[in-house]
Amino acid sequence: MFENLKILFFQEVKELLSNTEQNLLLLENDKTNKEILEDIFRTMHTIKGSAGVYNLEKTVRLSHSFESLFSKIKDGKVAITNEIISLALNAKDIILTLIEAESEGQAPDKEIEEFISKVVELNSKIVEEKEEVNQQKLFTFYIVFEPNSDLVVRGINVNSILSDFDEFEQKKISTLSDKNRKESNKDEKYYEIIVASEYSLNDLMAIFLFTPNEVTIEKISNFNIFNNPDFIDFYENAVNILPDIDARKNLILNFVQTIEEDQEALLNIEETKEEKILIGADEIIEEIKKTEGQQVQYIKVPAEKLDELLNLVSELIISNSQLADSAENKDFNKIKHLSENISKTTNSIKENTLELRLIPIKNILPPYQRIVRDLSLKLGKKINFIEDGIYTQVDKTIIDKLFNPLLHIIRNSIDHGIETPTERVKKGKHEEGVIRFIAYNSNSNVIVQVQDDGKGIDPEFIRKKAIERGLIQKTDKLTKKEIYELLFIHGFTTSDEITDISGRGVGMDAIKKAIQDLRGDIEIDSEVELGTSVTIKLPLTLSIIETLHVSTEKMHFLLPVTNIETCMKIKPSEINDYSGKRIIINEELIPYVDIRKLFKIGGERLDEENLIIVNHGRQKIGLIFDNIQGEYQAVIKNMGNIFTDLDYFIGASILGNGAIAYILDSYKLLKKLK
Repeated sequence: MFENLKILFFQEVKELLSNTEQNLLLLENDKTNKEILEDIFRTMHTIKGSAGVYNLEKTVRLSHSFESLFSKIKDGKVAITNEIISLALNAKDIILTLIEAESEGQAPDKEIEEFISKVVELNSKIVEEKEEVNQQKLFTFYIVFEPNSDLVVRGINVNSILSDFDEFEQKKISTLSDKNRKESNKDEKYYEIIVASEYSLNDLMAIFLFTPNEVTIEKISNFNIFNNPDFIDFYENAVNILPDIDARKNLILNFVQTIEEDQEALLNIEETKEEKILIGADEIIEEIKKTEGQQVQYIKVPAEKLDELLNLVSELIISNSQLADSAENKDFNKIKHLSENISKTTNSIKENTLELRLIPIKNILPPYQRIVRDLSLKLGKKINFIEDGIYTQVDKTIIDKLFNPLLHIIRNSIDHGIETPTERVKKGKHEEGVIRFIAYNSNSNVIVQVQDDGKGIDPEFIRKKAIERGLIQKTDKLTKKEIYELLFIHGFTTSDEITDISGRGVGMDAIKKAIQDLRGDIEIDSEVELGTSVTIKLPLTLSIIETLHVSTEKMHFLLPVTNIETCMKIKPSEINDYSGKRIIINEELIPYVDIRKLFKIGGERLDEENLIIVNHGRQKIGLIFDNIQGEYQAVIKNMGNIFTDLDYFIGASILGNGAIAYILDSYKLLKKLK
């Protein structure tokens, strides 16, 4: 059970870190937003407390350090800066690395341990500077922490809570014991804490976020009683000999009352020096490893969806039981009726299950926001990353595999597309460039676009580079679209300089292959000095699709119904087999593919065949088959490496009679005709 809870903890921390990254990016543009600061503080506190339960010492140290820093920031004691945000973002990366290493049973490398030490050291300096900088009284608080006996079951570590007081230099923590407390479901041990702090009572209560009913906190003095030279001796020799908590408290209150009139605690102040923060932050930023991506490992599912799925499974079990009884009694009418019910229930289960796998595309966006921020700073550019359609739903498998292609595209927009502020102003543009991420549904497809308002891609420049690299001849006549297709050739790059961001010519071809593996397609459109748009078209899901079952001779094919426009009968004599393979339908010239000829199936042609027109936006294609068998719901199976060269197959499926049907990609066939 403990290990299962630990797995849930890893899942929760990853989600919390993702939210923290978004909050830090928002905070950079809204540095006085108290809600964001509070959320970051609470998140770090939660991670620290939970990590303490599982003895993740490095995670506790790092999260505790940043919890302390953001506590000072939210209280207005330390000013938030971009450098602190950069440091916090890098710390978030390291915590994620630590969590992932722990979840896989690996030890973090030495570089990570060195980073943690530097972060903790830097944050300690910030806290120390704050104490020198702010004219702030220290108050004295009296705290009694009485944990219940079920803390371990609740996943709460007492030592982790008490370690929060390590940041307070002047404190006294005493552990008391009373066996009689067990009768009231309380732990035998309880704690008396006296601390001097500038914190408010609510700030101290935040330390006991998960045990609010087990602690009492009282401000007993407006002064720091630790400044009194007699207090320590008084506490050790008079208070500590008393076992009763009430007697101890009363004795301390009497002491406070006698000295309070003469006590005053003031601090000598100096202005906080921003450069002290900058030096430490820059040093650490140089050493940090950037996390390029995060796959979505878990899906949050609404409870009602699971209830609905459970009800459908229950119906299926009942129908299956009834079917077995009917088969035994040879009640064929009832068997037919039950078969129809099972078919309907199975279809409902399929639709329900597919919906469970759909997640909003916004789940992969936070790392892109981070990448735009970090690279724009590195390259000296100003970029506004705008998101539209972030709640568009996509299959989890596609989301996972889409991350890296989009990462490369966005990097290219930052590096090659958006100009520096000086260049943009000279061109009459706003100094801040725009990268726009757009997602939307189109029938059963998902369209994802990355647009920028940068310098665009000059087709003549691409053509010149392609000729230099021997990819095309000077006499070749290429359309603008065909020129942009050259960018997807392996090794082709327009950059003469290799950087750690781009220039090696190994990006766009990998992007195209990854998109094709998802049964998708990618296109580039651009206008010089206006910008570039990269459009990716993807299926909504990869597992089950609605198809039209067709056949020629004994070969079976499945055609996704999404873009089928019409079906009609046609005689072989009506097919104009002239150059270009075009056929006139309703006064429109449409390219076509004769499936019999394409796959060299052979056999006798029928007197009348079937022509299926498939519409892909502005482009259409006709496919000729012998017979149309009807609609078929296909479960897609991978065809293996032997069919790698035949990329106009999406996959294959098994028909009800055991025959294999090949799933055609009409869009790939259309592109092959050009």
